[in-house]
Amino acid sequence: MIMRHIHRLDKWLLPGLIAITAAVGLSACNGSSSGNSTTTTTPPPTVIMKGDRVLSVAIDPASDNNFNNAFANGQALGMQATSLALTWDDLETSPGVYNPNPNNLAIANSFYPGVNTSISLEINPIDTVKRRMPSDLMQLPFDDPLVISRYESLLQWVFTQIPNLQLTSLTIGNEVDSYLDSNPSQWPQYITFFQQVSAYARTLRPGLKVGVKGTFAGMTGPAQANMQALNQYSDVVQVTYYPLNGDFTPESPSVVGTDFDTISGLYSGRTIYFLEAGYPSSTQCGSSQAQQAQFIDNVFTAWDQHINQIKLISFFTLTDFSPQTVSQLESYYGLSSPCFGQYLGTLGLMTYSAQQKQAYMELNTDAHVRGW
Repeated sequence: MIMRHIHRLDKWLLPGLIAITAAVGLSACNGSSSGNSTTTTTPPPTVIMKGDRVLSVAIDPASDNNFNNAFANGQALGMQATSLALTWDDLETSPGVYNPNPNNLAIANSFYPGVNTSISLEINPIDTVKRRMPSDLMQLPFDDPLVISRYESLLQWVFTQIPNLQLTSLTIGNEVDSYLDSNPSQWPQYITFFQQVSAYARTLRPGLKVGVKGTFAGMTGPAQANMQALNQYSDVVQVTYYPLNGDFTPESPSVVGTDFDTISGLYSGRTIYFLEAGYPSSTQCGSSQAQQAQFIDNVFTAWDQHINQIKLISFFTLTDFSPQTVSQLESYYGLSSPCFGQYLGTLGLMTYSAQQKQAYMELNTDAHVRGW
């Protein structure tokens, strides 16, 4: 189950658009060797250089609320891309009226091209467990001609706001299997909707890759057939990956290799983007910083083994969420079990106070040894 955090670009970017590059040279690892020539280190296992793969990190500022510092920490890891997730109802405030406040799209268009960073853009009619559509459309089926035409008009406006923004892909729906499996009669509607609006989206920018995000658990389990039917109209297979048990305690990091084999086999010959991949570090719910770091290392090892299919992985997230954000997300998703909150609150590669965890240092090592 994936939690999407909507990035407030106005709050974090506007005060310092010109300040970011000064911090890009930050050291990426506080746990480096002292350089003693007599120290014996174990050589890393055989790795495969990055090639055309894209390393992405979801950026959330720490307690200092300083986006520049957070972005620099991401770039120090070798980050080439990050994400921007927006919902339809937030963008279209009344029928045919696009009045977002702030205009995160225009802000992103002004910022990210200057720092050589691509964006995985989401314009979501579904966000995991909820429909996120204008109120006048909420009761209509997804394949209603009015719903389709209104979403296409929204996309037309979106692309007028981002002429310079380099996109890794456009996502039309976040973890749609979570909502649609609870409303199974809507699966055929959404497949038709996606088929039509994705075709329209490709006319707005040459070479645009369009997809729809599903959860790993759904895509390899109960939603497998429906997600495959949906993905026949996608350019890239988009998946979110958080290996968890039903009580939100983490599975062993050892499952990563088998899980990557499974999704790659189900979509043999297809390009796959892991648009979210994360693992909690909470000791209260059966994990640790060391276990989270092992997950990172296992992800890179499995990625090397599927280099021809898996072309992008986005690690979620750079910093732990604040307690306030965790509380807001618990309310949004209607879940409040102790390990759900611990899961949400410890996904970061860094703590909320911006201290590097072992996972940050592991990602730094695994990325740089491969040429990022």
